[in-house]
Amino acid sequence: EVPGGVAGRFQPRRDRDWYSFTAKAGEVIWLEVTSARFGLPTDPAIVVESLATDAAGRPVGKEVASADDGPAEFAGALVDRPGAGPLLEFKAPADGTYRVLVRDLAAASHASPHHVYVLEARRPQPDFELVALLAHPHRADGNRQQLGTASLAGGGALPIDLLVVRKDGFAGEVTVEATNLPTGVSAPPLTIPAKANRGTLVLTAADGAAPAVGTIGIAGTARIGADDAVRVARPATLRWNVDNANQPQVLRMVRGVPLAVVPDAAPVSVAEQDRAVRETARGGKVSVPLTVVRRPGAKGAVSLGAPGLPGELKVAEVKIDENATAASADIDVDPKLPPGRYQIVLRGVAKYAVARKPEAAARLKADADRVAALAQQRAAALEAAKQALAAADAKITEVKGAGSEPNAELTNARDAAAKAMADAEAAAKGAAEERTRREKAAADAAAASAPKDIDVPVVVPSIALVVAETPVALDGLPAEATVKAGGTLDLAVPCQRRYGFAGDVVVEAVAAKPVAGLALAAVTVPADQAAGIVKITAAPETPVGRHDVVLSTKVKFNDREIAAQRTITVLIEPATQP
Repeated sequence: EVPGGVAGRFQPRRDRDWYSFTAKAGEVIWLEVTSARFGLPTDPAIVVESLATDAAGRPVGKEVASADDGPAEFAGALVDRPGAGPLLEFKAPADGTYRVLVRDLAAASHASPHHVYVLEARRPQPDFELVALLAHPHRADGNRQQLGTASLAGGGALPIDLLVVRKDGFAGEVTVEATNLPTGVSAPPLTIPAKANRGTLVLTAADGAAPAVGTIGIAGTARIGADDAVRVARPATLRWNVDNANQPQVLRMVRGVPLAVVPDAAPVSVAEQDRAVRETARGGKVSVPLTVVRRPGAKGAVSLGAPGLPGELKVAEVKIDENATAASADIDVDPKLPPGRYQIVLRGVAKYAVARKPEAAARLKADADRVAALAQQRAAALEAAKQALAAADAKITEVKGAGSEPNAELTNARDAAAKAMADAEAAAKGAAEERTRREKAAADAAAASAPKDIDVPVVVPSIALVVAETPVALDGLPAEATVKAGGTLDLAVPCQRRYGFAGDVVVEAVAAKPVAGLALAAVTVPADQAAGIVKITAAPETPVGRHDVVLSTKVKFNDREIAAQRTITVLIEPATQP
């Protein structure tokens, strides 16, 4: 039955399961097999056959569709979506009975009762899901990804990569917004264009934003049918840290989107000087002025690139010198780029001098200074004790030189001085040894806390770019023009030049389908004129009625050929009778 589903297993080896269904000509049915996404080592595939009978009345199948791996929807994203589950949009070529084969391409070598699958057959139900990827660049190496809570420093920006999982042919725009943001944190709404499946929501924190910890919300809104559908983003992160691009990047779902605003300041902030939607046409070029703010510790030049863009949308590497306070992002739009809205997120890394545990080094330095002062005091005490002992020895020598024996008072005084010197000598030695130990500890701590360069991510809040089909607008061109058979009409074609274009415009006209006796003359509108005349001539034998005419505009925009078309209706009326 359609819609419906069935569960099965790939067992025994070379197992082949068949399921039949009926369909009307032109009916669309989506067939999807889920197995590998259960974490199983399977590689399912499906084949659809139409059923008929041969001359002997036996059923005969003819292959009409098949699918193996699902589409690589997010190739090049931070985390690619696995495509090991077949997904097929089947359009029945005729009324009849069909059957679908489900098999595991790996079942020839192994099979297991644990290798289960679910086959779903459904009529189109266009929808979408939104996934927010919370893995982010490593703080010390912007080229690596890591787990951890998303954090924002004052003046900094944080990108959150988003994936749009489109279902059953849904191809509309999705507008993404963040909610429940902490004070001082903002995120401009993001529009993911029709048919695109990736985007980046950029959070920014104002200078001096108050520290905060919480969970934010991310939701996408899109028009499905006649209603607006809102889908809350499902947050996901890496199952484990990824150190290089060759390691598998495996997702796991998490409960929410955490965000911490930390009391630090971003070493480098880069943003548009005037935040606005940039507009141009195919073949155009746009320069976006940027403001650069450097804070203590930032050093060296910064290079920014724009990964993940279509090949026809090029952004030159932005190189920012160490002392620069301004820069520009130069955007080049290829004529082959489809018109629409695009988002450009510049990313790079900056060198930042970080002192680790400077307070510990300061504490050990103060301790070493205290012990050094104590060692000096004890060295001075030792010198005084030596002098006292020398004085006692001198008195005894003087008495003996006079031929007398020292009395008990002198002897006791000399013994006390000797003992005081020995004690002072031991104390001074201990203090000197402790001074050496404490000074080494302080020197080691100072070396460890000396500023060292690390790479910190630099993200520019997204630049919005709208690309038009052509730099010439035909506003004011009538949707319908009337001419009598046997007559002529001078059709005024207004040409509004935009986006810096100021050249000639060639306007050509041709009937969408051949029309006997209908002549359409081309015209070139000079650069100093705002309109041209296309002469339409209808011969007496030109068929009366409405005929579609395609007007083509051709221009040289930045030395590139840009063509666009506009269709109008030409109404041929009967000739006026004399």
